[in-house]
Order: sequence, then structure tokens, then C-alpha cells
Amino acid sequence: IYLGAETFIDDKVDEDVVTAQGPGAVRGAEGARDQGSRQRPVRPANILLSRGRFESLEHETTGVAQVIEAPGGRRVVTLTRFETDNGPDLRVYLSTADANQDSAGEDYVDLGGLKGNVGDQQYEIPGGADLQRLTKVVVWCRAFSVGFGGASLREA
Repeated sequence: IYLGAETFIDDKVDEDVVTAQGPGAVRGAEGARDQGSRQRPVRPANILLSRGRFESLEHETTGVAQVIEAPGGRRVVTLTRFETDNGPDLRVYLSTADANQDSAGEDYVDLGGLKGNVGDQQYEIPGGADLQRLTKVVVWCRAFSVGFGGASLREA
């Protein structure tokens, strides 16, 4: 009953996810001139590192995955306009390989349980995660070892 109920009821979330500018954004507080020719500090900006659109695997999945770096080096994965079927024990992985419906890849980092199958949400990336290798975001069902959807990340 537990596994079946998870499938038919949507878990909607609407987190206030971080947003980012493109790769040319200002990284530090170097200062900028305003119209009065006075120096004023520029606030550090979030930087968009990579992004990709979800493609369906075993279940219809849509939305955008982004990797964003905040000032101080904190990195997150955001899922926006995200929607997939619900299911038991859904996880969000960063993976090195293209996922398919039967495999999440050989090497991946588990970012935690999917917060909701519908809506905007974000996940912390561990400090040691190598984003040069981990270029896929995968929604994976551990209960049935099946991929729901995946997004290939491309540098912004």
C-alpha cells in the first residue's frame, strides 16, 4: 500500500531557489563607478556554472537543472519548472554517466531524497564533489532501481 500510494499522490514543493547570472558575472566586490564617479562596492553574485533540460527515462520528466555557485563557494543544484511522476524512495544524484532507465551510472553523488515530484527545489552539493566529472543530474528510484529522468549539464 505504501509503495502504491506514493505513485498516485503528487508532492508539490515551491522552494525559493537561488538564481544566477551567466559566467561573465562579477565574482567579487571589486567596485564600480556610479553616475557620480564615486566607488561603490559590487555585491558578489551567484554564478551559473552549468545547466541542462530533463529528459524522460522510465517516467515522463520535465524541467531544468542548474548548478549554481554562491559567494563563498557554496554550490547547489536547482530544479525549476520540474515535474515527474511520484514514486517511492526517489533520490537526486549527480552522476558521471548518462543515466538510463536501468542504471544511474558507475560513479555518482547522492544529494538526498527528492523533495517533491512537482515544483522548484534545490540541493546542496558536497564540497568535494568534482563537477568536471559529475555532469548529469538523475532522478533515481532506489526502491525499484529505475531512472525517472535525467539532465545532461552543459557549461553556461
